[in-house]
Amino acid sequence: MSGVTPTALRRNGKPTALDIQESNLKECMLIIDGGTTKTSFTLLEHGKVCTQRTCKVGASASFESGKNESLKEAVKSEIAALEAEYNCVITDIYAAGMITSNVGLKEIPHITAPVSFETLAALVVNCRLDEISRNGLFHFIPGIKFIHKYGSPLDVLRGEEVEIFGALDRIDKNQAINFIHFGSHNKIIRYENAAITNAITTISGELLSAISSNTILKNSIADIDNGFVMNMDYVRNGYMAAKKNGVSGSLFKVRIGHIMENYSGDMALSFVFGILLYDDIFAFMPLLQQNCDLLVLYGRDSFINAFRAVLDCFEEGTALKEKLITIPFDESKNLSLRGILRIHENGGRP
Repeated sequence: MSGVTPTALRRNGKPTALDIQESNLKECMLIIDGGTTKTSFTLLEHGKVCTQRTCKVGASASFESGKNESLKEAVKSEIAALEAEYNCVITDIYAAGMITSNVGLKEIPHITAPVSFETLAALVVNCRLDEISRNGLFHFIPGIKFIHKYGSPLDVLRGEEVEIFGALDRIDKNQAINFIHFGSHNKIIRYENAAITNAITTISGELLSAISSNTILKNSIADIDNGFVMNMDYVRNGYMAAKKNGVSGSLFKVRIGHIMENYSGDMALSFVFGILLYDDIFAFMPLLQQNCDLLVLYGRDSFINAFRAVLDCFEEGTALKEKLITIPFDESKNLSLRGILRIHENGGRP
């Protein structure tokens, strides 16, 4: 950033073309996707991706400390590194996800469903955070809340809303669609009448991590990141066990299966997936039972594969097979980017 002063870069609130020309730096845009356990950064120049990278600091760091200093420092450091590495000035920073929560960079209130793309784009919050970026104008994309008939919040989204609108640039928008997102938190999200209208959330992704690391089962199940091969029969067995015996009792059966029935690590972990999917589907049923034109699965491949394996285990699943489409994981990773770029191109206007 040599030769570029904060004052020079703040004419009318953002760098001018003359500022950029005089500094011999490129003008770039940054998109930040803030998750629970990590934060992703995408640097773009004139709409072209220059680089994508991820740091392992997310909202959970603030949960643990009660402060957001580690997240702020991580974002500040990443912005400085990108500007230095790519000889650029980051003038616009679009941010979505948990980074807009009370444990993020700046808390942005949820907006109330139903929410169309035009509504979301029009309610982007623009502000400066000079302690994080001296040059960039932040554009914070709000999450969505779903209000119960008695007035209390029923569920919330932070980040998935831009993923849905990113997916819809390649799907017929004039349909009733149930999206299921698989990640740290699994969510079913209802889209109809050109708006996001409802959602239901579980924490199955986090439960899987906790079970794998902090329970008696950790020595019985395979390492999901080290050659795990899912056994679909054991996924279904786990689903049916949870249906009969409940989640907690069925999880202990994984330990019994390992000790007394010689379950391999892959069998045991597959069984766990089935148990967690039973609980997810039970939670998601109010929306799964609503008529839809499409059921779209996206996110973590392991949960998607397990979900497809148990479709025959419940009555509604058989009918859903004909409506099912899957967005591959590599494409799922860019849905947020696509949604945010749509908002940027829209210019915040309905």
